[in-house]
Amino acid sequence: MDEQGAALAGADVTITNTETAYARSTKSGTDGEYSFPDLPLGSYRIQVTHAGFKAQTQTGIVLHVADSLVINVSLKVGAVSESVTVEASPIAVETTNGELTGLIEGAQVSELPLNGRNFMQLVTLMPGVAQGEGYSVTNKGLKGGSNLSVSGSASNGNQWLVDGANNNDTGSQRTILIYPSTESIQEFKIERSSYGAEFGGMSGATINLVTKSGSNDFHGSVFYSGRNDKLNAYDPILKDGCPTPLSPVTCPKNKFRGNDYGYTIGGPVKKGKIFFFWSQEWNKRIEGIVRTSHVPSMAERTGDFSKVASCSFFPAGGLTDPNPGDPGGPFTVAAGGPNVPDVIPQSRLTTQGLLLMTQYPAPTISDPCVNLNWTKSLNTPTPWREENVRGDVNLSKTLTLMLKFTNDAWTLGVPSAGFGWGSNPFGVIDESWDQPGRIAAAKLSKTIGSSMVNDFQFSYSANRINIQPSNVALEQQINNAIPWNFPTSGKMFGDKGPSAWFSGWGNAHLPGVWTIAPWQNTLDHYTWQDDFSLVRSRHTLKFGGMYRRSAKNEQNPNAEFGAIFNTVGFQGNTGPGTKTGYDVADMELKGMAVSMNEASNILINDIRWYDSAFYAADNWRVNSRLTVNYGLRYELLPNPYFADDNYTSFNPSAYDPNNLSSPCNGLLYSPGLKQNPCVAANQPAGGKVGPNRALWNNNNHMFAPRLSLAYDPTGKGKWAIRTGVGQFFNRDRLFALQIGGNNPPFVKNFTDPNGRFLDSLTVPSAPGSAFGTGFGGASVGGETSAHMPNSWQWNLTVQHELWKDARLEVGYVGNQNLHWEIRSDVNAVAPADRVTYFQCQNVTSAACGNRNVMFRPFGAMNQGSMTYFTRSGQSNYHSLQAFFQSRFQRNSTVQVAYTWSKLISDTQLIDTPNNNVDFYNPRANRGPDILNRPHILSANWIYNLPALQNQSVPIRNALGAWELTSIISLASGPSMTGIMGGVPIGDLAGTGGGGNEVPMRVAGQGCRANTGDSRQWFNPNMFTLNGLQIGKNGNSGYGTCTGPGSNDVDFSLRKNFKITERIKMQFSLDFFNLFNHPQYKSDSIGNNNGSFGVNFNGPPSGFDNNNIGTGNPASALFLDSAGNPVFEPQGADLDKKHTVANPGPGGSIYNGFTGCGANHLASPSGTQPQTFCASSIVNTTVGNNFGNVTQSRENGWRQIQYGLKFSF
Repeated sequence: MDEQGAALAGADVTITNTETAYARSTKSGTDGEYSFPDLPLGSYRIQVTHAGFKAQTQTGIVLHVADSLVINVSLKVGAVSESVTVEASPIAVETTNGELTGLIEGAQVSELPLNGRNFMQLVTLMPGVAQGEGYSVTNKGLKGGSNLSVSGSASNGNQWLVDGANNNDTGSQRTILIYPSTESIQEFKIERSSYGAEFGGMSGATINLVTKSGSNDFHGSVFYSGRNDKLNAYDPILKDGCPTPLSPVTCPKNKFRGNDYGYTIGGPVKKGKIFFFWSQEWNKRIEGIVRTSHVPSMAERTGDFSKVASCSFFPAGGLTDPNPGDPGGPFTVAAGGPNVPDVIPQSRLTTQGLLLMTQYPAPTISDPCVNLNWTKSLNTPTPWREENVRGDVNLSKTLTLMLKFTNDAWTLGVPSAGFGWGSNPFGVIDESWDQPGRIAAAKLSKTIGSSMVNDFQFSYSANRINIQPSNVALEQQINNAIPWNFPTSGKMFGDKGPSAWFSGWGNAHLPGVWTIAPWQNTLDHYTWQDDFSLVRSRHTLKFGGMYRRSAKNEQNPNAEFGAIFNTVGFQGNTGPGTKTGYDVADMELKGMAVSMNEASNILINDIRWYDSAFYAADNWRVNSRLTVNYGLRYELLPNPYFADDNYTSFNPSAYDPNNLSSPCNGLLYSPGLKQNPCVAANQPAGGKVGPNRALWNNNNHMFAPRLSLAYDPTGKGKWAIRTGVGQFFNRDRLFALQIGGNNPPFVKNFTDPNGRFLDSLTVPSAPGSAFGTGFGGASVGGETSAHMPNSWQWNLTVQHELWKDARLEVGYVGNQNLHWEIRSDVNAVAPADRVTYFQCQNVTSAACGNRNVMFRPFGAMNQGSMTYFTRSGQSNYHSLQAFFQSRFQRNSTVQVAYTWSKLISDTQLIDTPNNNVDFYNPRANRGPDILNRPHILSANWIYNLPALQNQSVPIRNALGAWELTSIISLASGPSMTGIMGGVPIGDLAGTGGGGNEVPMRVAGQGCRANTGDSRQWFNPNMFTLNGLQIGKNGNSGYGTCTGPGSNDVDFSLRKNFKITERIKMQFSLDFFNLFNHPQYKSDSIGNNNGSFGVNFNGPPSGFDNNNIGTGNPASALFLDSAGNPVFEPQGADLDKKHTVANPGPGGSIYNGFTGCGANHLASPSGTQPQTFCASSIVNTTVGNNFGNVTQSRENGWRQIQYGLKFSF
C-alpha cells in the first residue's frame, strides 16, 4: 500500500531466507494482498518494489512452525533505486486466526535450565497445561512420560510430531518414540485449542517439533553437562524418614551420577543447494533409590519361626498345627523361645514353598521383630544415546526435498529397582529393559506458480521394547518344581518363562514378587501425507489427506506359570484351625492349598489398524480487520483388530443362560475366522460372530468442523478479539483390545478358586462346597457401539500489545470430552439385590444359595468380576487463561502463563483410569478429575547482561556476557479420592467387586492434615465407615481432596566467552529446585490414578475373628434396620451349630432373623452370621499410617548440574 493506505496492485514481492538464500517471488493482487504459503521456517527478509515508489526491505522476519504472519508494507513515493529498510517486530498481535497456540523458540530450548535436558518440560510453560503424576521431567525412554493435559484434554490425547512424523507410542499413548536432543531442536509449537483442520487424529494438543537444518555457513557445537549427588540436597523423605522405630538404620542419600555429552555439525554440502545437519548425544546415568521391605529371615526359610515367635505380628499362641497327627510329627517348641509351637518338622515342608521364599533377599537388619527388615540402595544404570541427521536439498527453484532420520537407544539395566510393569524391587529375580526408537521421514515440496504449494511426505516411526530376565536359572528351577495343568512344552518359553507370580499378603507382611520377562513389543507406523495450498485473492485455501498403516505386536502379559493369591487352608478346608496363623509357615507347609490360577500359553497380540483423514480449509481475510478460518476434517479411524483373529470379547448379547458348560458362552469372535473357534478348540459350542474383525462397530461419519476468527478493532495491529470452536476425534488406546487375548478359547485359564497344592495336581480332599476347578469363562468384554472418543473445544480471547515487543493474551477456554473409555464390572450385582447379596455372606440357606451364582447376572458362568469397556465417559473443562510475552534489550525474553480452571469427569482422563464403581450408573464416579489443578502459574525468563565490549579484557571476561535464566512452576495439587481400602468385612456396597467405593465424610473435617508434619498430608479424622448403609456407596465423593502441589524454581547462571570471532564458550551452572522446597508425589499417598486407600479397623474391643461382637454394644460392627447393634451372643461360636435363646445386652440375636425384620431371609439352620441382619456400619476407626506421603518427586530436592559448551 502507499503512504495513504491505498492498495498497490502489481508490486513485485520477493521473500528470501537469509540462512540458505532460498527465495520466492510474487506480485500483489488488485487489493494489494500478497501471500507466500508453506514456506520453510527460518529467518527471512521481504523486498517490495513498484514503479514510482522507493524499494522497501523488511528484515528480521522470523517464520516459526505453523505460523501465519501478516507483514504490511507501506511504500513511499520515490525512485525504485532508493530503498527503505524496516525491522519487523518479533512479538506481534495475532490477527490472522482464532486458534490458541504457543511457541517454544530455539533460545528457550538451549538456554533455559532443563532438568534432564528433556524438551517436554518446555510444554509446561504454556497456559492450560496440567501435569499428571506419570509425567517425567528428567527421564527419557520408558521412564519418561508424556502425561500432560492441555486445556482439559486427556493426558494421553496429545499428538506429538517431529518434522511432521508421528512420535506417539500408540499402546498406552503416554510415552513417545524418540526424545529429540535439545541440541537438535530448532523450535516447536503447541497447538493448544481450537486449531485448524490440517491437524487431527487426536483430541488434545498437537506438539509440532522441527529439528535444525543446515545453512550456507558451517555451525556446530561440542557440549558436556554433569551431575553428582554429592552436590545435591537430601531427599526430604529419606532425611526425615530415617531412622525410624520400624527401620532403625540410616537411609543413604540416593546415588545420582550423570554424564551428558555430544556434538553437532551442520552446513552446506553445496552452497544454496544442499545442506546437512548431524547431531549425536550420549546420556549415561546411574540413579539410586532406597528400597525398604519385609523379607523372611533365613531361619524362616527352613521352617524355624522361633526367632519371630515373640514378635507382635506372630500369633500369640504360636503356630496352629492343622494336622497334629501327621506322620512327620507335630509342630515343636524351640528351646529358649516363648514356649509356643514355632518349628515345623523338615519332613512336613514343601520343596516348592521353600523355593518360592528364595525370591526374597536376606534381611539387612538382624532384629527379627523389625517390620521393614530389608533396606538397600539400588543403583540402576539408564544410558541413552541418540543419532540425528537431516538433509535439505533445493532440487530447483520450485522443488525442495527434506530427508531426516533419528535413532534413539534407551536401556535400563539391573537392578531395575521395581521399575515398570512386572519388575521386582529386590533384585533376586530381576530384568533389564531395552527400548530403541526411530523416525525416518522424506518430504517433497513443490511451488506451482506464485500462489500454489504442494507438500508430500512419507514417514516411518517405530520402537521396540525388549525385557530380559536376569535369573533364568532360579525361574527355571521354580517352574520345574511345581506341577502344572498345562505342559511346559506348550508354553511360549517352555520352562524358561516368567515364574509364578506371588501377590504377597498377611501378617508376615510379605510384598509381592512378579515378573513378565522375557517380554517383547514392537510398534511400526507408516504414514503418507499430502498438503496443498492455494492463494486466491483474500483466500488461502488448504486441502490435504493422510493415510497411516500401523502394526503393534505385543506379548500378552498373563500369568502363564500362574499367580498365587493367598492360602486357602489345609487340604482345601476353610475355617478355624485350617491354617497355621502365619503366612510364611502356610506357604511352606505340605498339604496347604493355595488359591492360584494358570494359563496354557502366552499369545502375541498382533494388532493392526489404519487411519485416514481428508480436510479442506480456508483462511479468508475478509478485510484488513477481520479474518475468518473455517474448515472441515473427515476422520476414518476403524477400530484395531488382531491379524490372526485369535481373540474374543464378552458381550451380553452373546450370552446364553442355557449353555453354561461352554467357556465361550457370551463371547464375540471375529468373522475373519473360518469357524467358531470354540468348536475348533474342542470346546462346547458357544459365543457368536462379532460385527467385524475388531468386534466393535466402526464410526464412518466422523466429520469434524473447525471455525475461528480474529478481529482487529483498531486496524492497527495493536488489539485482536479472537474466538474459535472445533471438534476433534481421538483414536483410543489399545488396552481394551490387548487384554481380550486372555479370554477363551485361545488361552485356556485354569483356575482353582478355593485351592490347589504346590506339590501335586491332586484335588484337595475338602468338602465339595469348598473347592471347585475349571477352565473358566470370559473375564474381559466390551460394548459394540460405534462411538469414538472426541472433544469439542472453544475459546474467546483478547490480545493486546502493551508496548513494543510485549503482548498480553487473556481469555476463556473450554473443552468437553465425549465417549471416553469407562471400565466397570459387567458382572456386578444389580442395585436392588445388593443388600441381600451382602447379608448372604456365609449363609447356608436355600434363599441365599451360592450368592455369586444367584445375584450376579452372569454368575452361573463366572462367579467373579468381569472387566467391561464402554465409551460413555464425559468431562467438562472451563478455564481462564492468561499469557504474557515480552522481548527486551539484548534479546532477553520473559513469559508468564496463568490458568484458573476446573475439570469435572466421570472417568479419569489418563491412560489407565480406575474402574467405575457401578456398572449400572456410568456417572457414579463423577467429580473433579485427577488432572484437575485449579491454579497453575509458570514463568520463564532469559536475561542477557551487557557484554562490556568497550571495557578492558579482564573486566570484560569477569563481568561481561553473563546470562541469567529461570523456570518457575507453581501449581495446585491434583484432585484425589479416598477409597475404602482395608475394611473389617469386604464389599460393603454389595456390588460383588469392590475396590473403588468411597467411605463416609465426617462433617466439619477438612482434607488437609494440620499436624505440623508436612508428610502427613491428609486428615485422619475426615473419613469414617460409621453410618454407611449396606448396599450403598459412601457420601465422601470423588476427587474431593487435593494432593501435594508443586512449588519449584529452577535457575541457571551462565557465562559466555568469545574465544575467537566465530568460536564461543559457555559455562553453565543449573540449580533445580533452587530453594529446596519439598515436592511430594501425590501417588505415593495412593496410586497414580488419584486414589488413596483408607483402611478401617473394626470395634476396638471384643471383636473376634468372625467379625462378630461378643455381646457388648460397643463391640458390634453392624446395626440392624431398627438401629440395634448386631453381635454374636457371648460364648457363642459362629462356626459351630448352636441355638441361643437370649441375645447379649441391648442387641439383636443373629440366629433366625430375630431383630432383623420380617423382610429378611429365614435360616433353616437357625444359625447365621451377623451380616444376615446388617443394615449399617458402626464402631469403626481409621487405621494407622493414613494419608502419609512416602516419596518425593524427581525434582523434590535441590539438585545441581554443571556444563561446558563450545560452539561456532
